Amino acid sequence: MYLLFTFTYDYSLVASVNLNTVFVSTEKPQVIGSLVPIQAAVGEDVILPCHLKPESDVRKLTVEWKHNKTTVHMYRSLADDPDSQDERFKNRTRLFRDEMVRGNISLNLSYVTEQDKGIYTCSVHNHTQVIEGNVTLEVGESVGEDVILPCHLKPESDVRKLTVEWKHNKTTVHMYRSLADDPDSQDERFKNRTRLFRDEMVRGNISLNLSYVTEQDKGIYTCSVHNHTQVIEGNVTLEVGECMVLWIFNVGMDRGNFESLNITSSFTGNLCAVC
Repeated sequence: MYLLFTFTYDYSLVASVNLNTVFVSTEKPQVIGSLVPIQAAVGEDVILPCHLKPESDVRKLTVEWKHNKTTVHMYRSLADDPDSQDERFKNRTRLFRDEMVRGNISLNLSYVTEQDKGIYTCSVHNHTQVIEGNVTLEVGESVGEDVILPCHLKPESDVRKLTVEWKHNKTTVHMYRSLADDPDSQDERFKNRTRLFRDEMVRGNISLNLSYVTEQDKGIYTCSVHNHTQVIEGNVTLEVGECMVLWIFNVGMDRGNFESLNITSSFTGNLCAVC
């Protein structure tokens, strides 16, 4: 799970098979999954994000989702193909058909079970070629305790020596600067509840883990990277409660050049947590 900024690490999985004969674009098509694990609780619905880059109409192609070697969902010949689907997933999956014209092949998985956890592969096929990417689903007894707010730089850029900041409205959620976290700059409400993925910052991953989610945590979060004179940033929306995740495209903001880098969220819709 795509938020567009200006300092981006494409935090998603890409396959390199050339399908330029299918997609009208000079750019090599990629299937973008998510390297940020998607979290869900038993019994919930969850969206497994996946899309094509650049945007490409896939309605006349074959789209397949697999869990290990099991077929989770098959779309081909302009329709879903439930006969190809494993019994365990019948009546539990759907694609966003209105979004397929823009290359959105994300999957809605209903009534999540403990057995659903693991790595999912989303793929697009023409007659001879396949491009694919992966999404990891984590399943627990409850959700709303922890949630990952995805954000990364594109192309990959080392941000360890820069300033990284997360805000909720005008409140500082997390501050990293001078090669370390700065808890003194953090609002009291978020203390001991946030962390960055420090090992991933070398590749531009500035995603935030937020623990013990509360009703007050819902809303728009801004992730930003600063150098001495410029800032680039983007947004992630968190919904908290008994909610469904609605498919919307988040809009990022570019407030600096940073040599034409971008900040991007790998998630294409709102995040949802249940308290």
